[in-house]
Amino acid sequence: MATPNGRPIADKTIRRQLRQVLAPHAVQLAEKALARALSGDAAALQTCAELLALSMSPPPAPKAATTER
Repeated sequence: MATPNGRPIADKTIRRQLRQVLAPHAVQLAEKALARALSGDAAALQTCAELLALSMSPPPAPKAATTER
């Protein structure tokens, strides 16, 4: 079974489980990624830059309500 956009339902479950496992270590992971980026690790730098850009972008505009008959 899949969601309307075609993704398997298990995809949400996997992401939720991953968040639960990583959440207690979020600060340490961020510090490690930043340290690696500052020491010249190109992949870590790209990851940090992408996350920074995402955090600075405005939230998407709410979708207009549609009335279906």
